[in-house]
Amino acid sequence: MKKTTAALACAILSLWLSRSTFAAVVSRPDFFELRSAIEAGGLVQLKFDGTVTFTTEVKVGNAEIDATGHSVKFDAGGSNRFFKVNGRLVIRSLEFENGSGFEGTNVKDWLGGAIQVNGGTLTVENCKFANNRIIGRYYRGPDPFGIGQSTGNGLGGA
Repeated sequence: MKKTTAALACAILSLWLSRSTFAAVVSRPDFFELRSAIEAGGLVQLKFDGTVTFTTEVKVGNAEIDATGHSVKFDAGGSNRFFKVNGRLVIRSLEFENGSGFEGTNVKDWLGGAIQVNGGTLTVENCKFANNRIIGRYYRGPDPFGIGQSTGNGLGGA
């Protein structure tokens, strides 16, 4: 019985350690490599200095993006948002510039010039947001939804 319990404890510890130590590492400012890592989920460590140009919005299930110790900027060039979050997103030490959400027939489309949260959660640590907008026929201007603001049902944006 003691051997079985010890073996089970070792297996659980091994699984826990493997989940906590493995991460996707992105070492250059390449949008497609970054998107692939984010869509795979889990921890994504950015180990470069530079700007990633977002050519399309990335859908996020569950991811943590960490650029601590580096100078990383995401720039959408005014053409799209950076992320649509349907699960959980944690972002650290990033800059978001020139994101653009587009007003649609659904009020959810109005949320987040940089990041839209649609039934999920967003945690932001040590990030900067500049020139991110909602564009549409009813509203033109800076994103009216502040960072961390939500309608109370998991919807919001930055």
